Amino acid sequence: MSNTPSFHRVDYSIRTNKHIERRLVFDRLKRMEAAFPLPSYRYLGLGSMWFVDFILAHRVLCIANMWSIEREEGAGRAEFNKPYDCIEIKSGAVSEVLAAMSSEAWSVPSIAWLDYDGRFDDDVRADCHRFLLKAAVGSVVVVSVNAHRNNYRRSGVGTEKESSIKTLRGLLGDAVPTDAGLGKPDVLPQEFPALLSRSLLNYMSGVVRGSGRETEQMPDRFVPLFDLYHEDNAPMTTVGGAVVSWRQLAEEVDAAHLFSGDAAARDVLDLIPITTKEKMALDRLLPCGAEEFVERVASSGVRVVQEQADKYRRLYTRFPVFAETVV
Repeated sequence: MSNTPSFHRVDYSIRTNKHIERRLVFDRLKRMEAAFPLPSYRYLGLGSMWFVDFILAHRVLCIANMWSIEREEGAGRAEFNKPYDCIEIKSGAVSEVLAAMSSEAWSVPSIAWLDYDGRFDDDVRADCHRFLLKAAVGSVVVVSVNAHRNNYRRSGVGTEKESSIKTLRGLLGDAVPTDAGLGKPDVLPQEFPALLSRSLLNYMSGVVRGSGRETEQMPDRFVPLFDLYHEDNAPMTTVGGAVVSWRQLAEEVDAAHLFSGDAAARDVLDLIPITTKEKMALDRLLPCGAEEFVERVASSGVRVVQEQADKYRRLYTRFPVFAETVV
């Protein structure tokens, strides 16, 4: 894998499915405002050179305390490109920045989106573990990692590769479901992202449950909020949730309408690119129900396959429009 920073290869502001994912994440975080003082939170992320999620955190959640972690070689360019003065560039690896945080800094509830380029590995696990142990009650952690099965199949004896299940168990232990790939040498490539997500959420919950964290003599709890998969160039899994006290869970759930059933919001975001003309044509058919939409698409002249059109109907309010402008 190339060591070239990903921002040299990818403009993170113009990826359709990633954009939709961000909107879904921040839409759900916005619902927390009913019970959690989000404007007083810190937003912690990997803003790269585009800071797209930071702009959403500021505009949607009104957060004005933001830290963007950038490796030393890119920190100067990130400083130049940051869109708001309230963003502080933290130079170094994620592990270094988290390790250097003071007790006072950890006392501020945070929303952290650790959006990695590569696979879930020992370093990412250590970052997640530290955050889940140290973060103030009410904090949210979101983690994005590569979900391509082959990235988790290490070379074994001879030319054989270890199964992705074995690799995950080496990383996450009992958090990997016992029925994973039962009776098979490995899970299928298309099944792996769901297994990875499920294992990561189990791991996060287990860290908080076994940490000894407690508020008012009651153990804190990890509540899953996100279980998303998107695919632009690479398959990526995004999972996360909140560290909450039993009081928050019991007293504020009705206000937040967020933690009911402990169910994470699940979605697969793999829409194909569509032209501006196709988008406008589909928009003119909406809103409407699923069955009516099938009929409308059939008579509209739009040549997008129905499966993709149906996904568009479900997500069209979050679908981005990218346009060239003359400055």
